[in-house]
Amino acid sequence: MTEVGSFVEKLAKVESADEALSLFQDFTLKYGYDCFLGGEVILPRHRQQRLVLASGGHDWCRHYVENNYYRFDPIVRIGLRRQKPFRWIDVLNGRKLMGTARRILDEASEFKLNEGLVIPMDVPSGGLVMLTLAGEKVSEDEDHIGALRLATNFFVMRMLELHEQAVQIPKEDPAELSDRQLECLQWAAEGKSNWAIGEIMGLAEGTVHKHIEAAKTRLGVQTRQQAVAKAVWDRLIILQ
Repeated sequence: MTEVGSFVEKLAKVESADEALSLFQDFTLKYGYDCFLGGEVILPRHRQQRLVLASGGHDWCRHYVENNYYRFDPIVRIGLRRQKPFRWIDVLNGRKLMGTARRILDEASEFKLNEGLVIPMDVPSGGLVMLTLAGEKVSEDEDHIGALRLATNFFVMRMLELHEQAVQIPKEDPAELSDRQLECLQWAAEGKSNWAIGEIMGLAEGTVHKHIEAAKTRLGVQTRQQAVAKAVWDRLIILQ
């Protein structure tokens, strides 16, 4: 079983948010990320962000929350515009920052958080959950970044699920997907491109794209990875 598959199996068994947070922190540490912060941004009022997720043992998390830095964090502002995963280095190089925005990044460095990965994802409330993973020396391997992105989707879904259980929100029935859509997602879960899936299934690349886009719509998500994560979580496909 893959690292992500093992993580998902353990995540499904946790019964509290604290357990899920601890499990996710153990997973991110394997790739050099010893701190994570995140929250649900209520759109379109971008500044009204609720901080809901944090690695509790890290001093930077407490410092960040106590100073309400999420209101001024340049990473949050960039994430709201991009709404796709990105690394700090990809968006901050050459960017001139002033005032509180500059101070936030300078202070993060003092806490030995030199590199970061930001993973935004849409949630059923209509808002956006944005999770920032950070560390002193992190893995830049693309496969590792892919694993972190996928694991983050599972983690956020489980945290939302635990929240819904706590406040007794009825769980929605899984979406109904066609056999073709499910098969395309199953191959996508194994890292296959649209072209490769088409070769396996005897379909045109464009047809595979349409099946995956239709699956995303039915699942209520925006990205391919979110579709895979949601389908696995709803037990529609299996993560090998």
